[in-house]
Amino acid sequence: MKNLISGFLLLLLAVTAWQYFSFHKKSKTLTVVKKESGLQKITVLDIINPSLTANENAFIDEQALHRLINDKSDQSVTPTSCGNWWNFTENNKSSCIQLSYHPNRVGNTPGPISFDFEFDGIYKLKKICIFIDPVKSKKAGNTLLIKSGIPFKYNQNITQLLDDGSISGPGWVDVACDEQTQYLQLIYGENFGSIREIVFYGTLINKSPQASFSYGYNQKSFDSICGTNIIMQMGQSADGTNYDEGWNGGMRWFAAACYVLNKDLSLKDKNGTASELEANWNRRIIASGSKLHYAFGSLVDSSMVSPTNNSGGDWANQKPIPTSLINEKTADRFEGICTFNEIAEKPESYAQAAYNLKRLTYGLYQLGHRAIEPDNEKDGTFKKAGFMYPYQQAAYLSALYDGHDNTIQFKAEPVGVRNSGLSIDEMKLIFPGLTYVNPTYIKAMMWWWKWNRKNGDAPFDIFNIHLYPSTLNITQHYLNAQAVMPESGVFEMEKKLDTAKYFAALMHKPLMNTETGYDAYEEKLRFPNEFCTDKVRWGNSFMAIRPFAQKTPEAIQGEWLLRTMLLHNSKGIPCYQFWLADQYKEGTVCGPFSATGFLKHDTVINWKQLYIPRLAWYYIQCFKSHLKGYEFIKEKKENSLRFYFYENKKSTTANHAIVFWSATGDGSAARYLFKLPENKPYQILAPNKSTQGKITRGTNKEVVLTISELPQIIFY
Repeated sequence: MKNLISGFLLLLLAVTAWQYFSFHKKSKTLTVVKKESGLQKITVLDIINPSLTANENAFIDEQALHRLINDKSDQSVTPTSCGNWWNFTENNKSSCIQLSYHPNRVGNTPGPISFDFEFDGIYKLKKICIFIDPVKSKKAGNTLLIKSGIPFKYNQNITQLLDDGSISGPGWVDVACDEQTQYLQLIYGENFGSIREIVFYGTLINKSPQASFSYGYNQKSFDSICGTNIIMQMGQSADGTNYDEGWNGGMRWFAAACYVLNKDLSLKDKNGTASELEANWNRRIIASGSKLHYAFGSLVDSSMVSPTNNSGGDWANQKPIPTSLINEKTADRFEGICTFNEIAEKPESYAQAAYNLKRLTYGLYQLGHRAIEPDNEKDGTFKKAGFMYPYQQAAYLSALYDGHDNTIQFKAEPVGVRNSGLSIDEMKLIFPGLTYVNPTYIKAMMWWWKWNRKNGDAPFDIFNIHLYPSTLNITQHYLNAQAVMPESGVFEMEKKLDTAKYFAALMHKPLMNTETGYDAYEEKLRFPNEFCTDKVRWGNSFMAIRPFAQKTPEAIQGEWLLRTMLLHNSKGIPCYQFWLADQYKEGTVCGPFSATGFLKHDTVINWKQLYIPRLAWYYIQCFKSHLKGYEFIKEKKENSLRFYFYENKKSTTANHAIVFWSATGDGSAARYLFKLPENKPYQILAPNKSTQGKITRGTNKEVVLTISELPQIIFY
């Protein structure tokens, strides 16, 4: 979420998918099909919205209301009116499709605005009933075109409606048809009126089988899911302590193609790093047991830009497509930079990027890497011209994985990770972390892969998301936003994890989260400067902790990060905190992500920071040490109290552990009588400012626990 200032939390980051899709379930009773005028109301299984415009589910959220009388729509039935679709509240009840863009979305949309409808089987489609609020426009784009056929090959026009005054007023418009199909496409003109509801009628020919998937993940011990993020030289302290070592839960090294490739596309170092010095850092870190992988913030290399198409920096605000592939004079641009929307849905546009990635993959494998992440948060509009619509990112991944089913080449060579000569066990492709867990975006990518890849498979090996619990999705302005606890109903982290896990299961992929965290700023900067003045509060960060109950931001950061890791652990999902260490002296810097580190510093000795561990460092290290070998079994909730049950089947002493805490954000605590299976020895571990924590021992059948917002463990 680097440089996150604004973005379109489309459909409220999936408030959280429960509102937008339902899990496939087997019916327990015989379904009775109600027919009207001899026709069956058709069930819409899914709607694909590749342009991310409005809420596609509003097309079909009032199906039960519609009825036919004498084969015509009952005009007395009126669906809910539109309201403002871009009213970002958690309980937005708007119920129609309105083509007004969110003000912060990327303005340039590739191609026409369209929606694909998938029915639950093949039907003889006989009637389409649409409730329209016309605008009676004389401008171009005042049409609604409905087509049938095969997705991405719709070849049969069913009807075209014109909103030029011929639709007199709000009401149902009935379209008679006689088409055998399972799929429809609506091409929606930007000057066509609002659609409150659309209902389809016909006769069923063949019911489609339900999708099957595996929703279970192998549980992992706590120490094996805790990861972090670094850049070159981060984590090696001036006192000789190497904090970047021993991260068996995962470590993500941020880089960019411009740092590791020359303009002629040759590698700067044979191992895919920026230099032999960096390669040696990799070797040391991996030898220590850290599970390291590279994440490229951008795959744009220096040969892809031009003097008139250059966003600067590491070019994260551009798509990894050579400028030479388009006509710059007529190119679609956003803030002066080419969007490549003309060709960004074509896998061959990414042939050069896929060629580069293949060679980087092989080089990094020689260092001991076993996974690679090719890009970062391409679904975030803060990427500007680098933002990718779902079909664009789908095509991009298809090229990077195996050269789009081995149909594209570069320099007469096959491209993509799978053409590096390495097996999946030897090198996995991690999906570029999604900024938002947005079902609309994910479903559109899956739709593209289903119809454009030979086997319809998702072209990567591990699905990946990013989660920063905050109020940003409510306030829509980073200066007014703040961090919230991981269990917060405002952000809904647990539901987002379940949503991502659901889609990962549909794609038959494991899931990880390579970015999460909280800024632990003081309210005022101790050392203001021209960039971060004395007017800055809480670092001007959307993810800054606002302290409560006489706690410090660092104490709350420690509690929340530990609880974040525990939530991920309960679902078997690896989680990477962002960053391992702050990059600047404490109290001198502002902005998101600059006070998230496990480590901070105020002194530099011989070009190295002298790191000071925050409480979060001690808390995580303590739990990693004491829960090593323990796997999550089950969860128990009692109001705000959480109990996570763990088991260590290899332990010869205490092999049961329960982690407990109060999921509150007000400093509250509770006394709880816990009953052991029998009168036996127990240990209670409370984290503190040490890597071992404080241990209290006893023997009894009942234990009175003091449960606070800081997780503790009872072993027995």
